[in-house]
Amino acid sequence: MALLEIKNVNKTFTNDDGSTLVANKDISITVNAGETYAIVGESGSGKSTLANLIAMINPVDSGEILMEGTDITTLKGEAKRQMRRNIQMVFQDPGDAFSPRMKVKDIICEPLLNFKVIAKSQAKEKAIELLAQVGLDADFADKYPHSMSGGQRQRVGIARSLALNPKLIILDEATSALDVCVQQQVIELLNQIQAEKQITLLFICHDIGLVRHFAHRVCVMQNAQVVEVLPAKDLVSGQVTPYTQSLMDAVFSVKHAPA
Repeated sequence: MALLEIKNVNKTFTNDDGSTLVANKDISITVNAGETYAIVGESGSGKSTLANLIAMINPVDSGEILMEGTDITTLKGEAKRQMRRNIQMVFQDPGDAFSPRMKVKDIICEPLLNFKVIAKSQAKEKAIELLAQVGLDADFADKYPHSMSGGQRQRVGIARSLALNPKLIILDEATSALDVCVQQQVIELLNQIQAEKQITLLFICHDIGLVRHFAHRVCVMQNAQVVEVLPAKDLVSGQVTPYTQSLMDAVFSVKHAPA
């Protein structure tokens, strides 16, 4: 069953010199409830712009974005605010999104306090509960972002995104700044959360070699357009368009040097 339907979405930006940049051109995709859907492509392909449109960070120029049948591009005021409870986002470097003056417990529980889901006196207890869901100990609740590793900060970002029990979590290059070992740990955590909570994950990534191992379906973008959408398992078979194959061929692999 479709959770998210994007229909003929277009987005163009105007540069300081008056020239225009087409970021999304006639994008139409459907994301099913409970699946991990990856959007991949080289830098500048338009995938992060699309993520920002879905998250209602930027407005569309034209087209529809339907969340369970509701066109979120038309929402305003309180209706738009309430819809944001269902769509949460994890950024590439959550450290940039966190206030350095806020403790982890305040960062995680800020959405809950904004929507008056909990009282301030309940924040630490709720933060500890959410930290446990992402594999972090209770003592992290009183830490500041600068005192944690990149992988730990990313787990805090995921915990924050889970706070309001959203239906969709958008992860925009959420593992690209992490080393390979930590990247694997975060992917395993996301797989576990997706399986347990049946949350729909929209994974924005430039690394097609990474997403083929855990996504259900992959949308490939090039030059602001969708090139193809296919099951992730089909990436291995090689039955793909030439552009998708070029992304596969660009995946870095380590080969042993001759003795």
